[in-house]
Amino acid sequence: MQAIHDRYNTGITVSTVTIQNAQPPEQVQAAFDDAVKAGQDRERQKNEGQAYANDVIPRARGSASRLQQEARATSSALIANAEGDSSRFPPGAHEYAKAPQVTR
Repeated sequence: MQAIHDRYNTGITVSTVTIQNAQPPEQVQAAFDDAVKAGQDRERQKNEGQAYANDVIPRARGSASRLQQEARATSSALIANAEGDSSRFPPGAHEYAKAPQVTR
């Protein structure tokens, strides 16, 4: 609007524009209603997706944390068993070196 007033040198400056009570013609009312409904459906689906994410993500993080803790516990147990088994090896190796035929 301002460009048109400037082109005609009217001297009018447009500061604000307010559109009130815009009603589409009857011929396009159904399409207008469909567009409004589609916008509402989009918002509803977005909210449902966010609610689903808010439910699933914390549970997945909790499950991942539990699995990590179980893996650490299993790792610690395996290391402890391996260290226990290896601690028995040096005395046996020393005896084997003394008399391999007898130890075998």
